[in-house]
Amino acid sequence: MRRCSRFGAAIIMLAALVAQCGHPLPAGAQSTYVPIPNYNPGNAMTGMTPGQSSIQDVNNHLNGTTGIEPKLDAYVFANLPSEADGKQVYCSNCSQAATCAATGTGALAVGINGAWNCNGGGSGSGSGVTSVTASSPVHSSGGSTPNITIDAAPAISGANFTSSTIPKTALAFSTQPYEIHLGITGTPTASQAYPDTCAQSVNFPANFTTPTSVVSCGSNPAETDDYIVKVAGTQIGDISISTSCVATLNTVSHTTQGCTAAQRIELDAPATVSGSNISIVIVGTRAL
Repeated sequence: MRRCSRFGAAIIMLAALVAQCGHPLPAGAQSTYVPIPNYNPGNAMTGMTPGQSSIQDVNNHLNGTTGIEPKLDAYVFANLPSEADGKQVYCSNCSQAATCAATGTGALAVGINGAWNCNGGGSGSGSGVTSVTASSPVHSSGGSTPNITIDAAPAISGANFTSSTIPKTALAFSTQPYEIHLGITGTPTASQAYPDTCAQSVNFPANFTTPTSVVSCGSNPAETDDYIVKVAGTQIGDISISTSCVATLNTVSHTTQGCTAAQRIELDAPATVSGSNISIVIVGTRAL
């Protein structure tokens, strides 16, 4: 009888502990794992050796030594049980979102702050970022290569671009501003051509505007000076500089003009010219 009573007591305590692990703890109860003690006093007459092994096995499953594969209770959204913070169930028709709703193909529902939250896992679909429009840094977290449209041309360096998080080839903006600096040191020579070379193919917007070409003067001209802009010897526009160094920008026929890679671009000074240290920056766009 003594052996049976001890073995029965051990089984009752095992059942109580397993039942406790399957349900929320009552208020005030401790959630710290408590090992099941060995009730075998070492007397060979008790016959508790099999019980020792069972107790050890249960302990190993509950303390993480032995892996387990628990299966959560499954519900449809309409039948989700009352929320309890920390409780987890599977919602078979919920979508993965902060608020559970019957609009998906399944998600893990977790009780958080008085409400079911379905953003914790489950079956879902998605291919990562596919299209983004932004004027600030953008990073891809995975999925298909994103197409990105940048509203304003960014500096592709530092915080605005991280090659480890998004490949350069994924950037979808198709053009980038390109500047050609035509500076004249000292006083310009009348009718003199000041040349440069287009290192890349460049498109100049109508009337050199948007992006807009700019002019600065070391000293202002005494008259309005009209500089001719040529590509490969052909005029594509003109830039007039007033006595207050205000520029009037024009392209031929007020249309878009261009310069291909390695072509000569030049600024021809007028027959009557004055002022000094004239700097003209012609701005276009280049393809990426």
